[in-house]
Amino acid sequence: MIIASMSLAEVAAALRKDVAHLQRYVAQQHWTTEDSRRKNGGKGVVVESGEYTSPDRIQWHYVLTFASRKTTLYPLAWYFTQEGIHAMQVDAAGPATYLKPHVLDRYRLRYYKDAQVLDALAHMHTRNYDKACE
Repeated sequence: MIIASMSLAEVAAALRKDVAHLQRYVAQQHWTTEDSRRKNGGKGVVVESGEYTSPDRIQWHYVLTFASRKTTLYPLAWYFTQEGIHAMQVDAAGPATYLKPHVLDRYRLRYYKDAQVLDALAHMHTRNYDKACE
């Protein structure tokens, strides 16, 4: 569980522990797509996204990319504080990308004026999942 008084390093550590729940959920939900993609071996990349709430009450938005030989998961967690909605994209061992409430609100105002912040966050992550990992 993430609380407002946690530092960014503590949040990233909590998310890295919790990402295993997300990986199990995604493996159960999307195994048919992955299996058919491997068998058919089509060209290009298939992108799917979804949302998940872990047993530790961490909210996840994820993007999966299916290629003929590789499946990649891009997990993004979001949480509330008094400042607004924060988001962090983590890798299992690598760096984490942190998005402040100001950044999310500016993105919403620029690209999705009529959307809620969480909807804009989902659209942003679905469209730009790989840019945050670079």
